[in-house]
Amino acid sequence: MNDTSEKMILDFSEALTVGSWQAVDDRIMGGCSQSQAVYIDNTGLRFTGTVSFKNNGGFASIRSSSDDFDLGQFSGLALRLRGDGKAYKLSLRTDLYF
Repeated sequence: MNDTSEKMILDFSEALTVGSWQAVDDRIMGGCSQSQAVYIDNTGLRFTGTVSFKNNGGFASIRSSSDDFDLGQFSGLALRLRGDGKAYKLSLRTDLYF
């Protein structure tokens, strides 16, 4: 579709939206990393935490709830974010399975 209109999918300026994100860290496999999504007034979501390689760990992440977004009319996705110079990975899925 050649439509260039935009639709806000997730607006992190509201604490309720940020609160629906959950940590998924290496702790599920015995690691020691910890992370969380924190709401920062007038800023949005801040992903914060500590990665530990103890007990063969080494990852910290956050995941959104499994909301169903109807994006069939769109041909792309734009992100606006601010980083800290470190490398991060974004994973998107099109169904409930990874």
